[in-house]
Amino acid sequence: MKLKVGDKVKFLNDVGGGKVTRIIDNQMVEVLNEDGFEVPVLKDELLKTEEAEEQDFEEQTSAEEYETFSSSEEEELTDIFDNKKEEDLELGSSADPRNRIYLAFVPEEPNRPEQADIDVYLINDSDFYLNYLLFMQKEYAYVHFASGELENDTKIFLRTIPRDKLNQLGNIRCQMIFYKKGYFYPIAPEDATVKIQPSKFFKSSTFLKNDFFEEKAIITELRKENLFNEKLNELTREKASQVVQEKEQTKEQKRQYLSSKREDTEEIDLHIEELVEKPKELTNAEMLDIQMGRFKTALEGALKSQGIKKIVFIHGVGNGRLRYELRQYLERNYPNLDFQDASFKEYGYGATLVLLKNKK
Repeated sequence: MKLKVGDKVKFLNDVGGGKVTRIIDNQMVEVLNEDGFEVPVLKDELLKTEEAEEQDFEEQTSAEEYETFSSSEEEELTDIFDNKKEEDLELGSSADPRNRIYLAFVPEEPNRPEQADIDVYLINDSDFYLNYLLFMQKEYAYVHFASGELENDTKIFLRTIPRDKLNQLGNIRCQMIFYKKGYFYPIAPEDATVKIQPSKFFKSSTFLKNDFFEEKAIITELRKENLFNEKLNELTREKASQVVQEKEQTKEQKRQYLSSKREDTEEIDLHIEELVEKPKELTNAEMLDIQMGRFKTALEGALKSQGIKKIVFIHGVGNGRLRYELRQYLERNYPNLDFQDASFKEYGYGATLVLLKNKK
């Protein structure tokens, strides 16, 4: 007979029964009996009194059965009209490092955790009562996972995840409200998300010894995870601000460079898109004629100008034909003019600088 944590059972060889609280091994479980004691019992000596209703893991929207270990309903609340002085009270704070909330993943078969179903627990290791509401991410939305109330310094079983459903387990978001039955300082609710990596459940090395279970388990601190995400968001915002700042600095440097650029230098862009509206309607020969015509006109105009000492022709890389024709023209018709590749930093390999200091 297969038993899991939370199953109600009767003793075959004794009077009474109880509830399964822990799977010890393949033959034995731990049962919380009617007298409030946890006792180890062989599975063969137990009879399950009610079968857990079968439910597909994906049907998360239905109401979930959960248990709470809250105080007795007969316990009286603190008298709200009690006139105690604040200095006489011991008031707790959730910011205390001793106050921690954990989500625990415990394998039902400790000897082979990488092959077992996984029991999920919520652990309230704090001085506060905890109202909790857990959701599981499913694609772009969330579905109900578990909810309830948990006393301070206790843990609660939430649900079992079958081994064949572990890959469907999404990130778990937990919203928490802290309070006390007596006097306390109210604090803001917390909203934390645990990022689930299903691959961890298939490696025995990820299940570790811990202070909450005899079995090895995967324990994640919810509030620590939340603080980490907040810090990550801060870093992301800081990085974005840094990128914007660097971009603005680059723009300013470029502006300063352009403003300080010598006025005796002229730039001529020979890309065909800059010279005609519909370059696709031209043949390669027609495009080359137009580009060379613009080159010759600009060169002649610069030679006649008194202020221009240098002229840069931006021809691009392409197949190199325009660059070749341009330089052949200079060698044949203006042998006294020096020319060279323009600044690689500014133009890459696609420009020729002509020095006009030795004009005709």
